[in-house]
Amino acid sequence: MPFIRPPAPYREQIIDSAEDTEEPGIVKPRWLTWFRDIRADVDASPILQASSVGLSNQKASNSATQITTEPLQAGLYRVSCVTRITVADGVSSSVVVTIAWTSGAISLSLAGGDNNGDATSSVQLDAWPLIKIDSITPITYSTVYASNTGEKMRHDLNLVLERMEI
Repeated sequence: MPFIRPPAPYREQIIDSAEDTEEPGIVKPRWLTWFRDIRADVDASPILQASSVGLSNQKASNSATQITTEPLQAGLYRVSCVTRITVADGVSSSVVVTIAWTSGAISLSLAGGDNNGDATSSVQLDAWPLIKIDSITPITYSTVYASNTGEKMRHDLNLVLERMEI
Protein backbone atom coordinates (compact mmCIF):
# COMPACT_ATOMS: atom_id res chain seq x y z
CA MET A 1 0.00 0.00 0.00
CA PRO A 2 1.52 3.37 -0.93
CA PHE A 3 2.11 5.95 1.76
CA ILE A 4 -0.62 8.58 1.99
CA ARG A 5 1.25 11.30 3.71
CA PRO A 6 1.18 15.06 3.30
CA PRO A 7 4.34 16.44 1.74
CA ALA A 8 7.18 17.52 3.96
CA PRO A 9 6.85 21.09 5.27
CA TYR A 10 9.77 22.01 3.03
CA ARG A 11 9.05 25.75 3.08
CA GLU A 12 9.42 25.80 6.85
CA GLN A 13 12.79 25.97 8.51
CA ILE A 14 13.75 22.63 10.10
CA ILE A 15 15.81 23.92 13.02
CA ASP A 16 15.14 26.86 15.31
CA SER A 17 17.76 29.55 15.02
CA ALA A 18 20.14 30.18 17.90
CA GLU A 19 18.47 33.56 18.61
CA ASP A 20 15.05 31.90 19.25
CA THR A 21 16.21 29.59 22.02
CA GLU A 22 19.00 29.00 24.51
CA GLU A 23 19.53 25.54 22.97
CA PRO A 24 20.52 26.05 19.33
CA GLY A 25 19.68 23.43 16.78
CA ILE A 26 16.30 22.22 18.09
CA VAL A 27 14.11 20.65 15.40
CA LYS A 28 10.76 22.42 15.03
CA PRO A 29 7.64 20.52 16.18
CA ARG A 30 6.03 20.38 12.71
CA TRP A 31 9.13 18.63 11.32
CA LEU A 32 9.32 16.29 14.33
CA THR A 33 5.72 15.24 13.70
CA TRP A 34 6.39 14.69 10.01
CA PHE A 35 9.50 12.54 10.70
CA ARG A 36 7.63 10.56 13.40
CA ASP A 37 4.74 9.80 11.06
CA ILE A 38 7.08 8.70 8.25
CA ARG A 39 8.85 6.34 10.65
CA ALA A 40 5.50 4.87 11.76
CA ASP A 41 4.58 4.22 8.10
CA VAL A 42 7.91 2.51 7.41
CA ASP A 43 7.72 0.43 10.60
CA ALA A 44 4.22 -0.74 9.63
CA SER A 45 5.25 -1.71 6.10
CA PRO A 46 5.62 -5.36 5.09
CA ILE A 47 9.16 -6.67 5.00
CA LEU A 48 10.18 -8.31 1.75
CA GLN A 49 13.03 -10.78 1.70
CA ALA A 50 13.51 -12.52 -1.60
CA SER A 51 15.52 -15.33 -3.17
CA SER A 52 15.38 -16.50 -6.75
CA VAL A 53 16.27 -19.39 -9.01
CA GLY A 54 16.90 -19.03 -12.73
CA LEU A 55 17.57 -22.09 -14.87
CA SER A 56 17.93 -22.11 -18.66
CA ASN A 57 17.95 -24.80 -21.30
CA GLN A 58 16.51 -27.50 -19.02
CA LYS A 59 15.95 -30.91 -20.62
CA ALA A 60 15.21 -33.19 -17.67
CA SER A 61 13.23 -33.41 -14.46
CA ASN A 62 14.66 -31.73 -11.37
CA SER A 63 14.58 -33.52 -8.03
CA ALA A 64 13.57 -31.60 -4.89
CA THR A 65 15.92 -28.62 -4.58
CA GLN A 66 15.87 -25.84 -2.00
CA ILE A 67 14.95 -22.45 -3.45
CA THR A 68 17.43 -20.89 -1.05
CA THR A 69 20.16 -22.48 1.06
CA GLU A 70 19.68 -19.82 3.75
CA PRO A 71 17.76 -21.05 6.82
CA LEU A 72 14.17 -19.80 6.63
CA GLN A 73 12.35 -18.39 9.65
CA ALA A 74 8.89 -19.67 10.48
CA GLY A 75 6.21 -17.60 8.82
CA LEU A 76 4.44 -16.82 5.58
CA TYR A 77 6.10 -17.00 2.17
CA ARG A 78 5.01 -16.49 -1.42
CA VAL A 79 6.46 -18.46 -4.33
CA SER A 80 6.06 -17.29 -7.92
CA CYS A 81 7.17 -19.32 -10.91
CA VAL A 82 7.30 -19.09 -14.69
CA THR A 83 8.28 -21.80 -17.14
CA ARG A 84 8.75 -21.13 -20.83
CA ILE A 85 9.37 -23.61 -23.61
CA THR A 86 12.49 -22.45 -25.47
CA VAL A 87 12.85 -25.40 -27.89
CA ALA A 88 9.67 -27.21 -28.91
CA ASP A 89 9.58 -30.99 -29.16
CA GLY A 90 7.53 -30.92 -32.34
CA VAL A 91 5.22 -33.70 -31.20
CA SER A 92 4.37 -33.22 -27.52
CA SER A 93 6.07 -32.16 -24.31
CA SER A 94 5.29 -31.09 -20.77
CA VAL A 95 6.84 -29.57 -17.66
CA VAL A 96 5.18 -29.22 -14.24
CA VAL A 97 6.66 -27.48 -11.17
CA THR A 98 5.86 -28.67 -7.63
CA ILE A 99 6.57 -26.72 -4.46
CA ALA A 100 7.01 -28.54 -1.12
CA TRP A 101 7.25 -27.27 2.46
CA THR A 102 6.63 -28.26 6.10
CA SER A 103 3.84 -26.69 8.16
CA GLY A 104 2.74 -27.88 11.58
CA ALA A 105 5.27 -30.74 11.28
CA ILE A 106 3.38 -32.02 8.21
CA SER A 107 5.07 -32.24 4.80
CA LEU A 108 2.95 -30.52 2.15
CA SER A 109 3.28 -30.06 -1.59
CA LEU A 110 1.34 -28.47 -4.39
CA ALA A 111 1.86 -28.81 -8.14
CA GLY A 112 1.49 -25.91 -10.51
CA GLY A 113 -0.05 -25.98 -13.95
CA ASP A 114 1.15 -28.14 -16.82
CA ASN A 115 3.12 -26.26 -19.49
CA ASN A 116 2.27 -28.57 -22.40
CA GLY A 117 1.87 -26.16 -25.31
CA ASP A 118 4.87 -27.56 -27.23
CA ALA A 119 5.65 -24.19 -28.81
CA THR A 120 8.29 -21.58 -28.00
CA SER A 121 5.45 -19.21 -27.08
CA SER A 122 4.20 -21.61 -24.35
CA VAL A 123 4.44 -19.97 -20.94
CA GLN A 124 3.07 -21.19 -17.61
CA LEU A 125 2.76 -18.79 -14.68
CA ASP A 126 2.19 -20.28 -11.23
CA ALA A 127 1.94 -18.72 -7.80
CA TRP A 128 1.64 -20.11 -4.32
CA PRO A 129 0.50 -16.89 -2.59
CA LEU A 130 0.74 -17.85 1.09
CA ILE A 131 2.72 -20.79 2.36
CA LYS A 132 3.13 -21.07 6.13
CA ILE A 133 6.30 -22.91 7.13
CA ASP A 134 7.82 -24.17 10.34
CA SER A 135 11.09 -22.70 11.54
CA ILE A 136 14.28 -23.74 9.76
CA THR A 137 12.50 -25.92 7.19
CA PRO A 138 13.22 -25.44 3.48
CA ILE A 139 10.85 -24.65 0.66
CA THR A 140 11.77 -26.83 -2.30
CA TYR A 141 10.86 -27.05 -5.96
CA SER A 142 10.94 -29.99 -8.30
CA THR A 143 9.95 -30.45 -11.93
CA VAL A 144 8.51 -33.29 -13.94
CA TYR A 145 9.70 -33.15 -17.54
CA ALA A 146 8.39 -35.13 -20.50
CA SER A 147 9.38 -34.84 -24.15
CA ASN A 148 8.01 -37.22 -26.78
CA THR A 149 11.16 -37.01 -28.90
CA GLY A 150 13.77 -37.95 -26.25
CA GLU A 151 14.88 -34.78 -24.45
CA LYS A 152 14.32 -32.51 -27.46
CA MET A 153 12.12 -29.99 -25.61
CA ARG A 154 14.03 -27.33 -23.64
CA HIS A 155 12.60 -24.88 -21.12
CA ASP A 156 13.57 -22.04 -18.82
CA LEU A 157 12.49 -22.05 -15.18
CA ASN A 158 12.42 -18.98 -12.93
CA LEU A 159 11.22 -18.95 -9.33
CA VAL A 160 11.04 -16.19 -6.73
CA LEU A 161 10.61 -16.84 -3.00
CA GLU A 162 9.44 -13.90 -0.90
CA ARG A 163 9.03 -13.72 2.87
CA MET A 164 5.81 -11.96 3.76
CA GLU A 165 5.95 -10.26 7.14
CA ILE A 166 3.29 -7.88 8.30
